[in-house]
Amino acid sequence: MASTTAPARVGEIRFNGEAAAGEAIATPSSYWSGKKKVYAWDCVPMVGKLSEEDPSLRTNLFESPPNILTGKQASLGFKCHLHGLAQTAAAGIAITQDDLGYLLKAALGGQHLGTTTSVDPTNTGLGSTSALRCLNTGGLYAGGAVYVVATNECRRIVSVSSPNITLDMDLSSAPTSGLVIAAETTYPDDAALADLSDAAHVTVAALFRGYHTEDQWQVRGGAVEVELANLGAPKPGQLQFTINGMDGEKVSGVAAGTPFTQQAPAPQINSGFYYTTVGTTRRYLDTKSIDIKLGIKREAYPSPAAQQGIAGHGYMGGRTTVEFEAPLDDAFHDDYEAMTAIIAGYQFGRVSSTLGPIFISLPALYHDKDPERVGGQSFTGSKCSMHADNSATTTSDLTLARFAIHRFPHT
Repeated sequence: MASTTAPARVGEIRFNGEAAAGEAIATPSSYWSGKKKVYAWDCVPMVGKLSEEDPSLRTNLFESPPNILTGKQASLGFKCHLHGLAQTAAAGIAITQDDLGYLLKAALGGQHLGTTTSVDPTNTGLGSTSALRCLNTGGLYAGGAVYVVATNECRRIVSVSSPNITLDMDLSSAPTSGLVIAAETTYPDDAALADLSDAAHVTVAALFRGYHTEDQWQVRGGAVEVELANLGAPKPGQLQFTINGMDGEKVSGVAAGTPFTQQAPAPQINSGFYYTTVGTTRRYLDTKSIDIKLGIKREAYPSPAAQQGIAGHGYMGGRTTVEFEAPLDDAFHDDYEAMTAIIAGYQFGRVSSTLGPIFISLPALYHDKDPERVGGQSFTGSKCSMHADNSATTTSDLTLARFAIHRFPHT
C-alpha cells in the first residue's frame, strides 16, 4: 500500500487515435511513450465497476451481504487552455494540425487547415461591402476564417472567388499590405459524430498520468466531448473535455510526464464580440459578460455484442447557445420580434511574435426570448439569450456548420 500522496487535480493527458474502437493496449508503459499530450487540470478519471446490493443472500434481519458487480464505467474529464498554434504564419504556408487540434477534431468531427496569404496592394475592399483582394486564395475556403494583420481583426469567410474573399463583416479599414493569416478551423460534422462507420468518425485511447505512481488511468474506445469555459475579459479561454469510453483500466509503469513546450493561451483583454444583421455594418458590442455553449453531447449506442455493451458513442442532438450582457439597446428587442438572423463572431487575443489569437464564428444566431433589462448603479443593459443555427450557405459541411473554432498561428 502506498504511503505517499501527490497533487490530485492536475496532471498530463496523453491520447492517441484508435484503429479499432476500444482496442486493447498490451503494454501501457511502452504504448504511451511519445503520444499526443496536453497539460490539464480538474482531472476526473472514472474507471471501475458499478454495483448494487444483492437482496437474495440474506439469512437474517441484520445481515449485509456483498454487492453484485454490474456494468463497468470508463470516462475521463479534464480542462486545458484554449490556445493558438505554436507555428509561424507566412504567406503560402499551410496550417498543420497540433495535438490540441487533433483532440478538437475528435470531439467535433470536422477540421479544415487553411493556407496563409497576403493582401494585394491594389485592394480597396473592406471585406463584406466589397471583397478583400488577396495575392493568392488557393488555401482559403468558405466557412473558414482569416486574421487580417493590418487591422488586427478576425472574420469568417463567406465565399472565395480568386483573387477575392468575401468576409461576414467589414474590416475597420481597407488594408493594402500585410498577411491574411489562415486558421485551423474545427467544426461540427454530423456524419462523423453520429455515424460510427463514417470514415471521419474518430475514437481515442486516453491516459491520465498523475503525480502519484499509482495514479494512472486508461480509457479506450473514447468519444470526445468538448465545451468552452472561462470566457470573458480578461481571462484566458479554456476547454472542458470529457472522454466517454467503451472500456478502461488502472495501469502502471507509465513514466511521469516531463515539461514540454505549449503555446500560451490568449487572454481576452483584446476581446470583441461582433453582432450584425447584414454583414456589412461593422458593429462590436461592449459585452459585460459572455457565455457560449457548444451543446455537442454524446450518448452510448447499446449493443450486447460490444465491449461493456457499448458499440460506441454518437451525437444525438443539442443546441448551441450564446448569452451575453451589453448596453441597453432596443435593436435587440426588434431583432427578437422580427426573428432576425444575426451574424456573430467572438475574437480574443491579437497576433504577436509568440501568440496566436482565437476566434469563434457563429453564422446565424436567433434570440430565444425578449432581452431582459439588467444592471446596477453604473450599468443599464440588455441580457440576451440566443441560439445558433446552420448557415444559409449549405454547399459543404464546413459552410453548413452552426459554429466553428478557429485557432491561428503567431507571426
